[in-house]
Amino acid sequence: MNIVRSFMYVWLVLALLLTGSVPSIAQADEQSTGQTGATATEQPAAAENATAPKAEPVVAAAALPAGIREAAGKARRVAADISKTLEDLKAKLADPSLPAGELAKAREQLEIVRERAKLVDLELASPLAQMNAQVSRLGPAPKDGATEPASVAAQRAALERVRGVLLGARTQLALAAGAADQLASQAGQLERTRYFDRLFKHEKSILAPSLWSDGVAKVSDIWVRTERLVSGYYKLIADNNGAWVAWFLFAVFIALATGGYQLCRMLALRVRAGKAPNGELGKLVRVVAVPIGYGLVAVVATTVFGLLLFEVGAESSRIEQFYVAFALMMVMFAFTRGLARSILSPTQPDWRIANLSTRAAQKWLNLLTIAFVIMAASYLLNELFVVVNLSEEMTAIRQAIVLPALMFILVRLILIAQRDRRSEEAKQFSTVYFSWAGYLVQPIWLLVIATGLALVTGYITLAGYIVGNIVVIGVVVSFLYCIRRLADAFVAQSISEGSRISDTLKHAFSMSEQGIKRSGIALNAIVDFTLLLLGLPLLLSLTALSWVDVRGWFSTAFFGFDIGDITISLSSILLAMGVFGIGLLLTRLITGWLDRRILSATNMDAGVRNSIRTGASYTAIILALLVAFAAAGVNFGNIAIVAGALSVGIGFGLQSIVNNFVSGLILLAERPIKVGDWVSVTAGEGTVTKINVRATEIETFDRCSIIVPNSSLISDAVQNWTHGDLMGRAKVQVGVSYDSDPQQVHDILVKCAQDHPRAMAYPLPSVLFKDFGPSSLDFEVRVFINDVNWVAFVASELRFSIHKALKEAGIEIPFPQRDVNVRGFQEAVAEAVKAEPKPAAKPKPAAKPKPKG
Repeated sequence: MNIVRSFMYVWLVLALLLTGSVPSIAQADEQSTGQTGATATEQPAAAENATAPKAEPVVAAAALPAGIREAAGKARRVAADISKTLEDLKAKLADPSLPAGELAKAREQLEIVRERAKLVDLELASPLAQMNAQVSRLGPAPKDGATEPASVAAQRAALERVRGVLLGARTQLALAAGAADQLASQAGQLERTRYFDRLFKHEKSILAPSLWSDGVAKVSDIWVRTERLVSGYYKLIADNNGAWVAWFLFAVFIALATGGYQLCRMLALRVRAGKAPNGELGKLVRVVAVPIGYGLVAVVATTVFGLLLFEVGAESSRIEQFYVAFALMMVMFAFTRGLARSILSPTQPDWRIANLSTRAAQKWLNLLTIAFVIMAASYLLNELFVVVNLSEEMTAIRQAIVLPALMFILVRLILIAQRDRRSEEAKQFSTVYFSWAGYLVQPIWLLVIATGLALVTGYITLAGYIVGNIVVIGVVVSFLYCIRRLADAFVAQSISEGSRISDTLKHAFSMSEQGIKRSGIALNAIVDFTLLLLGLPLLLSLTALSWVDVRGWFSTAFFGFDIGDITISLSSILLAMGVFGIGLLLTRLITGWLDRRILSATNMDAGVRNSIRTGASYTAIILALLVAFAAAGVNFGNIAIVAGALSVGIGFGLQSIVNNFVSGLILLAERPIKVGDWVSVTAGEGTVTKINVRATEIETFDRCSIIVPNSSLISDAVQNWTHGDLMGRAKVQVGVSYDSDPQQVHDILVKCAQDHPRAMAYPLPSVLFKDFGPSSLDFEVRVFINDVNWVAFVASELRFSIHKALKEAGIEIPFPQRDVNVRGFQEAVAEAVKAEPKPAAKPKPAAKPKPKG
């Protein structure tokens, strides 16, 4: 059952790939050599006699490097073995009744054949390159009647014969490999066709009474065959060692199983008892460690019991087959039960990573435990039916019993989770780990409905495929997701500020905080990619693709595939990246050592030290890049061709980039501008902080970065205040009243300049009478200082002292005064007065009437 076996690939993927039942290439070579017997042993000598030139023996010895004959002979032998193997496999695949197991073995053998052909072809590449190099040293062959010296002609003929042998062997290998590819494609198509035929095989519906009556009728037969198998093996053990040994073995198994389970439970409880988890990292460590611990205990227990069982008992292939299935079932159940318990943690809410309430978590754990027991029992029964030769008859009835129970459990799990989302306890989780699972509810409902329809309509195998894959994918994805979150939490805690790893990276490798964060992001990406490489084959193995297909894809991608005349090999790319990464690390270490141990002990300027360090870094990076190309097997002749083609692009689109790069090298060599210099450019002024390959960074005094192309610093005018030395001059403008004595003002200004602590004794400070200004007598104070970076502070302090001294001497520092005369102002005022109207006379008040009488 591929679905249940996929559980175990989480544990055994590396073992199956490296030490499984598939023989290695070396073993295959030994087997083929042993099969050919004396004929294969005699072939190298015959090949040597056939390829050895009969004339010019001295020239032939010089023209045949060691190992060329052996390589050609081995290639021919391997090609012959491949052809014979392909004939046998072709006859086997033509059998329509070939069992599925034999078909899988045939595909594995074909994959071995293809790998052997590739490896031997790689072995021929080096001798063939040697022959081509030797032929090219002789120059082109003479044309149309031209002749060459006899010794050269003899040597050319010998080399051409050897090269012909190598090319012939390589051609035979290519033909054999092509035939193997064709036959492998045919076998893969046959296996996929059988897979889909079996998957969509129409059987009796679970509602059909005949299905159940046939199953009941087979129960007695199953019981008889199983009792015969067990009693027979028990009799073998009892006859050889005594009956008590059999019961002793049974007691040992019970003790190992119960003791292992209690041990895992005690360890899990001890980890979390009496203390809260140490943040997210502590939770996830337990989530990953508990199922691994459960699985390891099951592996140890079943292995110990198996060793005892087969040590005291007789060999029995059927018992061994059943016990292997039993051991896989135990490991599978222990792992999945431990994973469910660590994720749900119903008795310890602080350790729970599933956002479920305690009641819902306990229900989930109980239901999942029942589901795992049902699947394990189903798998064990299926292997028992295979052992007693009742697999075909009992597969449908077994799945008809198991699948409705699993469907019911799956529906109950969904309903419990949906109801629990509204509970207050579930809403209190600060971190929701499985939020993505909510998007899968509707697809799972659709799959459950499809499973029910398949069971009712008689597609029982399809229904088992759907339900089994839901469970397997859920377990695999959940475990890999927990590993990913664990890696993220570990990286986040490791690179956090103040951690031991972060401090080590800062002090040992001089990494900045930003560099450490970027390293953490890169490490997370590597973990994600690794989990993808592990999880993708596990999930693909649940489909029509087999492990042979997946391994073939990975082998092709890793060892190389051809696109035209170009061979792309993931292993070469990874090797080149690794070599280049090591080169960058060594570059950082060497430049750091150079700066700390040698340059810091000299009196060199900081800019000179930076130029030396940067030049050494560029040189080391170029060397690391060349070594990486060489490790990847890149032909430098092809690089020269590519560089020639790029020169055309450089002449057009890349001209400015190359110009800036060369200008950067000139800046590092001539050092007109160094790191730490105070420069003024068109965009502003500031301090040079970094000279990169393309541009130079300048930080202004306002902490603004100016990115200037290196070519601009070479071609345009640049003011460098600190180019030759740090000496500079501070200038202060002073204006005094026209009523002041210029000589007195001069003396005061000279004294203020000389009294400043940063004023240099030579050149002496000077005071210039600059001009008769509109409002003042203008003077300029000039003071030389030994560090131009202090010029602004010195000028400011001089202004303070000058103002104080002039004020104490009663000398006025005037502000601008102006007399403004407006022409025609008086006449305009007089005319305005004349034009102003006179005020009207006030009317006399009316006389009051006299009173009568």
